[in-house]
Amino acid sequence: MDTLLLPSLLDKFVVNLTSQGKSNFTIVAYKKDLEQFVGFLTSKEKNDIREIKKEDIEGFINKLMQDNYTKKSASRKLNSIRTFFRYLKNEGVIEQNPSLDVSHPKYSQAPPRIFSKLEYRALRDVGKGDPRTYALIETLLQTGVKIGELANLRLTDIQDETLRIGPYGKSLERKVPLNKPVRKAVDEYLKVRGKAAQDDHLFITRTGHPLLIRNIKNSIRMIIPT
Repeated sequence: MDTLLLPSLLDKFVVNLTSQGKSNFTIVAYKKDLEQFVGFLTSKEKNDIREIKKEDIEGFINKLMQDNYTKKSASRKLNSIRTFFRYLKNEGVIEQNPSLDVSHPKYSQAPPRIFSKLEYRALRDVGKGDPRTYALIETLLQTGVKIGELANLRLTDIQDETLRIGPYGKSLERKVPLNKPVRKAVDEYLKVRGKAAQDDHLFITRTGHPLLIRNIKNSIRMIIPT
């Protein structure tokens, strides 16, 4: 019976993601979304995967909207649920995937945010006061990588003249040119980053943990409010 309980199935799903070589950020994101979903179901006294219907998933999405989550966030969480149920179906745990009958909340995608020349200079000028912030900004502005890709960079991704960008979302692995300003900024940051940190992410916090996407966004917002 334990094999059909949601917490046990979620643990197995996380193990499966790890075996596929998914990034730690991806695994944590899935785990948090699904723990929230399982918590909602538990509040409805549903813990057996066989009890979960389309209406339960719709109820969770509606609850998110009532709790002022954005439609984009709710849609992302539905994607996590769909991936979880697809895994369960492939493993033969369930015969039908009820999440496929649940519609995504409709939302419009905002156009990319483009910095003005003044904002560009402001980012660089403020960043010069801190090697890590400056390396973040130079890498972001000079290479055009996504913030998520920036957060996922490892020390081994820094090569002589190129920067290896690992798979992220729908983007495949690629290499981008590493020009002198970026290389210099990263080298200066590595001097203060130290070699004793246990984590191999390029950008880490002062306690040695990976710098998360929200940390990077907050650093930018402190300079340029959005």
